[in-house]
Amino acid sequence: MLNTEYDQLEDSNKEIKEQIHKIMERGQLSQQEKVNLENSLYEECDMLKTEIERNNNDARATKHMFQRIQQHVNTMVDLFKKSKFFLCVAQK
Repeated sequence: MLNTEYDQLEDSNKEIKEQIHKIMERGQLSQQEKVNLENSLYEECDMLKTEIERNNNDARATKHMFQRIQQHVNTMVDLFKKSKFFLCVAQK
């Protein structure tokens, strides 16, 4: 059990060291590189916002489609129940 915790701590320390290294590298960037990095991050944010909006639109369209067919499905289910059609494989 101690070995597992020790391994987890080692992995955690490695990840923290990597993050510190990345931050230090960013601190050593020139002003132009910082501007370029900032611009690329803004572009990525815009792209992700666009993708989120597209996915939300898709979800709304799907929800609307289900709302449109819900009444028809309910009618079909009611008619099937009224038909008293039972499959022997559906019974226990």
